[in-house]
Amino acid sequence: MKQLQPNFPADQAVLPPWATATLAFGTFVTAFAIVASTQALLTWDTIHWPWSRVLQRANGGLPSLRDPKTDAYSRLQSNDLRRRENCLLKKFQSLLDPSQVNENAPWTEHAELLRTLLRGGYLSLDSITTREGMLDFFASHRVMARQECLSCCLGIRMTVHYNLFCGTILALGSEEQKSWLKDAQSSGLLGCFMLTETGAGVLSGLVVETVATWVWHDNQGRGGFELHTPSTSAEKTWISQGLAADYGLVVAQLVIDQRSLGAHVFLVDMRSEGISRECMGEKTTFNALDNARVSFNHVQLPATALLSRLCHVQPHLSGNSWHAEYVFAGKRPPTFIQIAQRLLSGRMCISDSAITYLEGVLGVTKKYAEGRLVWVDKERKMPLADLPYMAKGLESVEVGLTVHKATSAALCLSLPCPSHS
Repeated sequence: MKQLQPNFPADQAVLPPWATATLAFGTFVTAFAIVASTQALLTWDTIHWPWSRVLQRANGGLPSLRDPKTDAYSRLQSNDLRRRENCLLKKFQSLLDPSQVNENAPWTEHAELLRTLLRGGYLSLDSITTREGMLDFFASHRVMARQECLSCCLGIRMTVHYNLFCGTILALGSEEQKSWLKDAQSSGLLGCFMLTETGAGVLSGLVVETVATWVWHDNQGRGGFELHTPSTSAEKTWISQGLAADYGLVVAQLVIDQRSLGAHVFLVDMRSEGISRECMGEKTTFNALDNARVSFNHVQLPATALLSRLCHVQPHLSGNSWHAEYVFAGKRPPTFIQIAQRLLSGRMCISDSAITYLEGVLGVTKKYAEGRLVWVDKERKMPLADLPYMAKGLESVEVGLTVHKATSAALCLSLPCPSHS
């Protein structure tokens, strides 16, 4: 059979007609998409941002949280919240010179900032025990979020100390333990909260391997607890302020007569023999805040170390031997929800601060966009903020922040004071 010879040069290839048509159509579609999308960006015909629907349902606008005439302004007590922030700002500036605050300082120096605030009475313990006080607590973090000299390190220290450490003692501690806390506060002693363990993973708090075993000290009925980390997976990890803290609260399994009674909270002097604290290492940022890995090697604790408002260990003599009886108030022992109740207000505080910080970011962005001129064709410039897609984007972010801020404010106002039951 005679082989047909092509009638085109050997160094060139010819596509089949169907492939040529497909390529041409694809090129046309691509060009059309580029032109159409560019036009859409300039006319805002096809792009929708997440909060556009909120504006549509609000008939083009949301009530301002800054306008005293709106119902939202009065219901969210914006006047009162702003007054609190102004008072706390003046107090903050009287205790710390913003120009001297360095959020990139070594953690040993940075921790002294919080000690200064404690000794100066920046926030009283009422700020985490009453509804009025909680409004001050949230306002204090918003004040810090607005300071250009701060990133977030000092705010996290505040939350850890006041909310997790002090708040848990006030909610679960005895009257003697609360009295001790007041003295420690005025002395500028720092606290931390040790819950998360290396092996817990996403079940942080629900998996607790650290044990606090009741041990007898003598034959006169005096005893205490032996705090121990049984394995590397039980090490407390990423403990904020864990290196700088003078005292800490440890969540550990209470064991009496070889029987585990569940997770309980113990007050620990961080300088006690047998406590090991290691730095988690340098982070990409926020190194002014220390994060520690903490372990316990048969640390001896007094009987008063257990936060004992809801439960305690009662020694009693039976015959010729002493026995330890676990006694709790109410119908059942304290639950994990009661032990970790301060985590909720802490997360609300963080989100409230983030919203405040983002408001500042939005303000800087809008100011830049309003002054930045960009070419829209060969002969015409306009402010970046006036481009339809940019204007809608900024508006969408502002609406989103307004909704989140209103939600946060409403939650703060409705948040009950820390549970004592």
